[in-house]
Amino acid sequence: MSGEQVPQALRLRYLASLPGKADEFERVLADALAASPPNWSGLRALAHKLAGSAGMYGYDQLGDRARELVHEIDTRSGSAESLSAQTLALVAALRAT
Repeated sequence: MSGEQVPQALRLRYLASLPGKADEFERVLADALAASPPNWSGLRALAHKLAGSAGMYGYDQLGDRARELVHEIDTRSGSAESLSAQTLALVAALRAT
């Protein structure tokens, strides 16, 4: 099911949930950085969930950003600073949508 097939009422409900998702990303990022070494599992799970749901509701760019974050965590290719910056960019995109 793509965003065009999802009823408008459901798309609007999903849209209304995005600020809360942004808040949750900020909390999970803070928790990840508080651990020593940083624990990215919660952030990965949250990003994976968003990657799956965003596209279904027609928010492909959000899904793509979330998938990139999951990939960077999975491949351990990013530093804590890079993952933080990528997460905060995703938070900004969630708030701007």
